[in-house]
Amino acid sequence: MARRATVVKQERAKDQNVLLLDAGDTLFGSGVANEADSTTLVGAMNLMRYDAMVPGEGDFAGGLTALWSLSDRAKFPWLAANLQLTSTRQPPWKPYVILSKDGRKVAILGIVDETLVRAVNAKVPDGERLIVTDPFQKARDLVDQLHKETNVVIVLSHLGLDKDVKLAQEIGGITAIIGGHSRASAYPPKVVAPHGTVVTQAGYNGEYLGVLRLKIDQSGQVVESGGELVALAPEIPEDSEMKSFLAASRKR
Repeated sequence: MARRATVVKQERAKDQNVLLLDAGDTLFGSGVANEADSTTLVGAMNLMRYDAMVPGEGDFAGGLTALWSLSDRAKFPWLAANLQLTSTRQPPWKPYVILSKDGRKVAILGIVDETLVRAVNAKVPDGERLIVTDPFQKARDLVDQLHKETNVVIVLSHLGLDKDVKLAQEIGGITAIIGGHSRASAYPPKVVAPHGTVVTQAGYNGEYLGVLRLKIDQSGQVVESGGELVALAPEIPEDSEMKSFLAASRKR
């Protein structure tokens, strides 16, 4: 996490228009999560000023109630547009968020896979249960809705790379899809026809930080894309602020 914080600060020093996003399976079971408790990880993400996260099935390892507690600690939105509670038929978190970068609105929409429900509902047979609606239909409906406010729409996906590519092929109006779940490394980013949607993933286990660079014209079209997969290797210096935070957390 301390190396990740270093790279994040370096990227922000280069450009003010940076979004820091997480595509799920972060808080339990990953290499980073095995070294720190989930509360500490959320605190570290707060410190790095994450902009949004979509949950994956691995994040529910402690149960739904525990994850609600973690999301309450987060200073960034958790997004899951096609996830509903059985008791209310309402999403447990926001479906999307609209942020502003350099005066321009950017919509971030969270979409999850049906495997999340199987993983979570098996752990709470007598408690609150979850429903996942069709991610493609939900994305289609909300992308159309979001285009009334902005022509820059980023899907933060926990569907897996194959479904991300299918989503890009079938639904127009998506600027980029940043994905997780399939543990893939999609760098350089894919530009998917026919809509020119950029699709990428940044591996798994917290070993990498994916840097996606987009140049978007006033009509919402991506005119230039690129990026790199940054290995958080020992040669990257550890951020002192994050090191102090993690040391204090371990002491507690």
